[in-house]
Amino acid sequence: MDYDSIPIPDLYVQARRLPAGAMDLWRQVFRDMLPPAPSIRRVLDLGCGTGRFTEMLGDSYHATVVGIDPSLRMLAQRAPPADGTAHFIAAHAEELPLGAGSVDLVFLSMVYHHLRPGHAVAEIARVVSRNGHVFVRNPTRETVPEFEYMRFFPEALAFDLSRMPPRDGLLATFASHGLETAAHRVVRHPFAASSTEYFAKISARAISSLQAIPDEAFARGLAAFERHCRNAPDRPIYEPVEVFLFSAAVETARHFEDRRFRAETARPSNVSNAPKKRRQHSHKQKSVIPSRSEAVSRLEIVESSRALKFFLEL
Repeated sequence: MDYDSIPIPDLYVQARRLPAGAMDLWRQVFRDMLPPAPSIRRVLDLGCGTGRFTEMLGDSYHATVVGIDPSLRMLAQRAPPADGTAHFIAAHAEELPLGAGSVDLVFLSMVYHHLRPGHAVAEIARVVSRNGHVFVRNPTRETVPEFEYMRFFPEALAFDLSRMPPRDGLLATFASHGLETAAHRVVRHPFAASSTEYFAKISARAISSLQAIPDEAFARGLAAFERHCRNAPDRPIYEPVEVFLFSAAVETARHFEDRRFRAETARPSNVSNAPKKRRQHSHKQKSVIPSRSEAVSRLEIVESSRALKFFLEL
């Protein structure tokens, strides 16, 4: 789904904002499941969107964070970071502009179902460091029917069941690229503080499955959902999100080291091993995102390019 061609980027920050209690819960989940800060110095927020978790990741680990997302309009909605430790790149998960073994933690939130899993996970395995980790926060086919609003939008439910990964399939994909399952749990986090807020969020249509269905189906479902919310107790709304933690086996890092060594030794003798002089492409250094001026003042934004190799600063 091309987020630059649909209304979601203009709606996302407000409609998908999580209550403070939810963000506190996710900080605790990170502490429970991930190693302590000294072992995580460089973080990739893959599919970062508007940067909803980017600042939290940087604060939690005092780490340099790079957010990557293919949508220029989603990146344009990000908030300016409090310091200079966050960088943002417009790029695709299937071709990451990062060096091999350059990040200690790859974080994916609500994005796995938008990827080509085989290609994207291969790239994740390439860029994660030896003994690094991959944290995936995403629904699966097993949990999609538990989202309360889905009862009123059967077309959206069918759409999500067709694109969300089955739990075993997601685990198998990471395992096939040498990323071992370290932990799995279902986190039920507060999505809205009340039924009134829940209706407001869903009615904004800032969820990709609701954008994918016909307008008539959305209007029909929304009318029924409004009646449900109006008559429901005014209570917090919780939604299930599956969390997977994968660890990079030492063999994975060795595989990429060996592959790089073989590529270098296979270089024809008439080709110099000396680094080529880097061409200067002005478009890599300027902002390519039509964002608010205050949002670009502290960020590095570059276009995706095959030639680009962005190494995070230690």
